[in-house]
Amino acid sequence: MVRFDALRHWSTWLWSAALFVLGAALILPGWLVQLLPGVLPVLHGAAHERAALILGVAGLAAKFVAQDTVRERLGRVRAWLKRMQASGGAVRTQAAASAALAAALALAIPLIAHWEGRANDPYLDMGRILTVCFGHTGDVQARRYEDAECAALLRKDALAHAQPVLACSPRLAGRVAMLAAFTSFNFNTGAYCRSSIPALVAKGEDRAACAQLSRWVYVKGRRVAGLARRRAAERQLCERGL
Repeated sequence: MVRFDALRHWSTWLWSAALFVLGAALILPGWLVQLLPGVLPVLHGAAHERAALILGVAGLAAKFVAQDTVRERLGRVRAWLKRMQASGGAVRTQAAASAALAAALALAIPLIAHWEGRANDPYLDMGRILTVCFGHTGDVQARRYEDAECAALLRKDALAHAQPVLACSPRLAGRVAMLAAFTSFNFNTGAYCRSSIPALVAKGEDRAACAQLSRWVYVKGRRVAGLARRRAAERQLCERGL
């Protein structure tokens, strides 16, 4: 009876030890879990066969759990590295786009200012749209605008028309003169993204894309000489360096 109670007590201890090993495999760092199975042979020599079986199973389970933990951690590291690479690529792309926009605006703003002309007092353009300063529309107030206000509106409007051009044709980040010319065109028409030009740019047909500018010289079916001269200037800038 005493021997039976002792064995039962010993078995209870071993099962507790096995559960401890399994618990450790779940909560301890991977490198420490790897050490646990190495302790088991020492216990096997002094334990009953049943004890060896219990601890052997627990040790094997610990190894698998540890391996799974390592795999999971490696997977998380790989996923993190991919996110960092993607983030770094996005940052570089954004930086390149910002640099391209700044360079293009330096070329486009003088061109736009020349062809739009400045009107400090609001007026109706050829399309019967209320306009002020350098072709600014949309929120025009019935008052006289200062020169500084007009300059600020021109910079704001030029950027607002350059951004969709670059969004529709990301390749233009490496074609600053083309981006500037199409910014002026989009400023005047608002039609860049719905025109046939982005498709040509995407295919690398730069000269054909620039040539499309010459088609946009009509207002309500009537060819306008001023628009023809502006498109010629935009096309000349567009073809610079091609």
